[in-house]
Amino acid sequence: FRVGPFYVKQIKTNPKIDYVESFEQINTRLCSRQIPTTQFIQNDRGQKITKLSSGDYFYVQEFLEADFYSGTAVELIQACGLLHTLGSALDGMTPTEGQRQPYASLRPMHVLTSVKPESSSAFDGVVDANLSMLIEIAKEYEDERPRFALTSLQHYDLHPHNLFFKNLQIAALLDLESFRVVPRQVALGFNLFKLGRKSVASRKMDIAEFQHIIKNQFELRELAYFGRFELLRRLCTILNLHYNEHNTEWDADLHKHLNGLAEMVQLF
Repeated sequence: FRVGPFYVKQIKTNPKIDYVESFEQINTRLCSRQIPTTQFIQNDRGQKITKLSSGDYFYVQEFLEADFYSGTAVELIQACGLLHTLGSALDGMTPTEGQRQPYASLRPMHVLTSVKPESSSAFDGVVDANLSMLIEIAKEYEDERPRFALTSLQHYDLHPHNLFFKNLQIAALLDLESFRVVPRQVALGFNLFKLGRKSVASRKMDIAEFQHIIKNQFELRELAYFGRFELLRRLCTILNLHYNEHNTEWDADLHKHLNGLAEMVQLF
């Protein structure tokens, strides 16, 4: 939330959140690679990340007066350059156990073979109609997994609200919590999907124009092939919660991610 000229964020304590104290190091590494970020404000003890007695964390950053990624060609070209640099920006940095998730333990076939859509609900009907397709994608993921280098931190959620622009230049990369140990190809494909989707949906360009900008820098078929695995992971999370943990909190996202699989094929 905003407090005057500052942005303040509190992060509730959680055993899976063991990486907050690495944010300062991540920020420093990014700046050393000329990747702009919003700067931390020190507390009265000279610390940039504050840990409360409750175990919660909070930090304060400069509030940046800038615009989100809107999908223009100028912005997309700059975003492509950023993604080239970002892929190796944190190489050599030791990730925490929390940062190794969710891909370290991702086993989509285990989830999908446990799914039993048996009722006449609309949710079960959609799952039943798409389960075979998801299993095929999961088999491809399992085949690729031994070849993935799960060693370096990648930003794997570079959606339009995580990229700020000012005066037609990238002003800041946001959301340090989205730096996780993710296959580099998966992060690249999914990030360009999110940015490209915004460009086309906002009518800043059509699919052919989007492809023209990125095809000389990236292999289109690889972007679609690997980017699907992040959508698969998100779908497996929804299905595991629904069928195995009886938690329907994220059911509404089922259609969004299934549609995303079709949109990704069209976009790339």
